[in-house]
Amino acid sequence: MVQPVSTHPLAAVTRRFCGLPATQPIVATGHQPVLPHPGILAKYIMVNRLASTHAACMVNAVVDTGTGPLGHFDVPCGGGHTLNMLDEGTGLWATRDAARVRPLQMPAGCAASIEQGIQEVSAAWLQSKGETAAHQAAAAQATVIRPWAGSFHNVWASQLLAAPIGVAVLHAMRDDPAGCVALYNEAVEAHPGLGVKLLRASGDFELPLWVVSNGSLQTATAQDLDVGGANLLPKALLTTALLRVAVADHFVHGIGGCAYDEIMEQWISRWLGWTPCPMSLATATVYLPGCSPAELDSETQRRVLKLRRLQHDPLGAGKVALSPSKAATLERIKTAGSASARAEAFATFHHGRQQAQEAAEVAKALCDVKASRAARASRARRDWACPLYPRQMLESLTNAF
Repeated sequence: MVQPVSTHPLAAVTRRFCGLPATQPIVATGHQPVLPHPGILAKYIMVNRLASTHAACMVNAVVDTGTGPLGHFDVPCGGGHTLNMLDEGTGLWATRDAARVRPLQMPAGCAASIEQGIQEVSAAWLQSKGETAAHQAAAAQATVIRPWAGSFHNVWASQLLAAPIGVAVLHAMRDDPAGCVALYNEAVEAHPGLGVKLLRASGDFELPLWVVSNGSLQTATAQDLDVGGANLLPKALLTTALLRVAVADHFVHGIGGCAYDEIMEQWISRWLGWTPCPMSLATATVYLPGCSPAELDSETQRRVLKLRRLQHDPLGAGKVALSPSKAATLERIKTAGSASARAEAFATFHHGRQQAQEAAEVAKALCDVKASRAARASRARRDWACPLYPRQMLESLTNAF
């Protein structure tokens, strides 16, 4: 459900602060500014469908509060390979300088479709513009998303605390750090399976904020409210609280976001009495061609069967039917006139089979089985960047919504 435009008293001014329409419904989702895999893309497709139905504005909440590399890009070439697309610095994405895009070095062992996807990723980076690493990466992400979900207005997580709704939260934390932390921890403890860390609830209270120190992120404390200033950033649960209370009228989450926001909803409603907008779940599991678990299991089983047949019937080339040689040997064993003759024929058969264990074809089949098992985890990944998937698979994903 996309509810009417938020009636929270700070919604209109917060939306104007973010450059968004104050009277048009807003459907939002969000993620770090990385190349999306199909599960992430599904969220943006869902937002597009909801926005079309409700004549709403589409918003991408860019979580630009990370510090790691943005240009690393895994590709399914050989046993798996990581490309580094950027010569990038360190520090917070929101303030880090944009990086130089590296010339593309195509790794060896890539299928033609994968090479095409890598070239599309390289082109997306080359087209991306922005003064900061976050803006540059968000532009590359938008290029990948646009063919399937359209264009989004960006809202930056790093700017939310400066928005009217963020200023209100910081004032509330100054006035009531103990209540903020107690109700936050109570909500976390009500959902123990999610692994969210409790905040320190005595002395210098920890808060659901980051403070930037020497380019790294540390959990902020109540004392940081007075000295942190622009160095304060919202953690994940506070980020979605601000977005769902004063920015969006409907928010689309993935599986993890939906689960974690149960904590956020309990905390923010009991602490400040705020009601977040409705949310929905969108996700997808898409494997590269031939790489679903069932397909990989079937492939491995075929290789195991071929190996066993070669081991027990070396001249059979791994086929189901017995080779003429083995069929003749079994017939001699069956028709031998005495026990000693049968034993001799049986020993001859096993001697030949043991010699076959060293044959090159058997050794290759054994290597194929080992390679199939070793590569299974990598090949069964469902989080490759979208351009690496065949276009028809992404079209099918889009049409599913």
